[in-house]
Amino acid sequence: MRAAHIGPASLVAFAIWGALTHGVLFGAIALCCAALACLPSVFARRWALPRSFAFGWMGLLIAHVALGMGQSLYQCSAVYDKFMHFLAFAWVARMMFEVIGGWEGANRVRVPAKSALILLLALGLGACWELFEFAVDQLGLFVAQPGLYDTMMDFVCDGMGALSVVVGRALVSSDREPVRARPNLL
Repeated sequence: MRAAHIGPASLVAFAIWGALTHGVLFGAIALCCAALACLPSVFARRWALPRSFAFGWMGLLIAHVALGMGQSLYQCSAVYDKFMHFLAFAWVARMMFEVIGGWEGANRVRVPAKSALILLLALGLGACWELFEFAVDQLGLFVAQPGLYDTMMDFVCDGMGALSVVVGRALVSSDREPVRARPNLL
């Protein structure tokens, strides 16, 4: 079995176990995460992204399902939830730098403009995630947002995760940095 198959396979096994022990909804969420775990390897090959793209994504999904949901760390620890938001959006910002860096003409865009674009895209994605959690609450599937404070802290952690990568990248990059060419993404 290739390393890229271990993450999705473990999520499928966990989904089956979760459906039997925690209910159908838990199993369905884990199966959705298994499907999502397969996407990065496709994009990584097509867009010549580093392997850390796929493995980072799988690691986050496995931590979400196995620890957050399976061990109830989301309910037991507000710190775990915020840490996952921080890590997920730091990963999102890192991968956005890789993707945007591969676009045709990206070498003409200065680092501060790329950084601002990536920060705004990450915050927009964080807002979409919070809207998804709101929809889950409204449908009565489970409680994803205990309150407004939790939602705002999630959003702050999303922004801090993205900002940490944007600032770090701006500190180590220069505007004259060569950009390696990748196939056109569109």
